[in-house]
Amino acid sequence: MSEVINGIQVIEVRGIRVLTTQQLADAYGTDQWRIRENFKRNRNRYTEGKHYIKLEGKELKDWKDRVQFAPILDGEKGECEFQTLLKGAKCANLWTERGALLHAKSLNTDQAWEVYDRLVDFYFRAKERQQDKPKEQKAAVAPVQQTVPVHKAHPMKITVVDVPDNAQVQEILKKLRKDIAGIDAVIDQFNRYITQEDYERLGRVADLMAMGLYKDTLRLADIHPNVVEKTL
Repeated sequence: MSEVINGIQVIEVRGIRVLTTQQLADAYGTDQWRIRENFKRNRNRYTEGKHYIKLEGKELKDWKDRVQFAPILDGEKGECEFQTLLKGAKCANLWTERGALLHAKSLNTDQAWEVYDRLVDFYFRAKERQQDKPKEQKAAVAPVQQTVPVHKAHPMKITVVDVPDNAQVQEILKKLRKDIAGIDAVIDQFNRYITQEDYERLGRVADLMAMGLYKDTLRLADIHPNVVEKTL
């Protein structure tokens, strides 16, 4: 059986963890048609190898032979760019972490952004954490040679700003993360060969996003969370 994380069948190609269009649509609470249309309308923003991986020919055939397709087979026949993994497909696009970010930006719903954050932590980068875990465990159980007694420090109380439990602050921090992710996506679009028209359009988009970030930062500065004592 293939590995499943939080109900998502794990798919890897060329050593990179990816998602099919169907998986991405299910996670973001939309359908394949919307994912395909967003991709079609913003085709110039997607870079092959960075936002998606295109499989075709022998590579696609060999890869499909290694993957269980029951949970992810769906879609419609048509142009390669708009296909999910069909048994008879001659080519298929698989979305990387950066591709999932652009789709979240296109949908711009709370569910899409929340799911994207979880996908990054528990799907796209879960493999990296698994590789680091043995090192951390090894360090934790390594014997400690002591020449003098070690006394455990007594707990102490300190005064802190109660940010983690302030719902209003958490809401704005969540919005700021969205602002920053959107600006990062626009920067990616700037950093390539584009037409003068696209350059000017991206400039306007960046200006609006910067204003949004500035306004949300001001909102954060206007909030005064409670000051509480915490035991450390």
